[in-house]
Amino acid sequence: MNKTGNVFLDMILIPVMLVFIGLNILLAVYFWNEIKDNSTIFDTTEEGASRVKDAAQRTVDMYPYIFVMIIISMLVSLGLTGYFIESSPVFLIIGILIIAITIVIAAPLSNAYTSIITEIDLVSSSSRIIELFIVNLPKLVLFLGAVFMLALYSKRSGGYA
Repeated sequence: MNKTGNVFLDMILIPVMLVFIGLNILLAVYFWNEIKDNSTIFDTTEEGASRVKDAAQRTVDMYPYIFVMIIISMLVSLGLTGYFIESSPVFLIIGILIIAITIVIAAPLSNAYTSIITEIDLVSSSSRIIELFIVNLPKLVLFLGAVFMLALYSKRSGGYA
């Protein structure tokens, strides 16, 4: 089994991916609301059109819960990755620095998401759950990094001093 990798640097991608996924969900909900309200596609009395509209609405309503499941799966995967990787305690300082850099990256991303929502008038399409996680993205990254570091260094050492 190949246990080499660059997990600490991969943690930098977490806030970027979360903001990207959050913006994609926001735009998908915005486009769906615009199509639903301003299109005559669903105005017919055919059964197929109403079934398609209902199925699409159910999918759009599930987006916030899908986002929460993505965050939970990131938490679980970071914990498992940290537990199964062998590492020397020397890398603890490097890990703390990487988490600090990730928090510094997460803060402007969080602010950018907030300004995109307010300036482009997408507030009506935003979800409170997604907005809660993205606005508190630096705290979320700190929590995810702490879980990873706890899982990485709390297990029994495998021959290290």
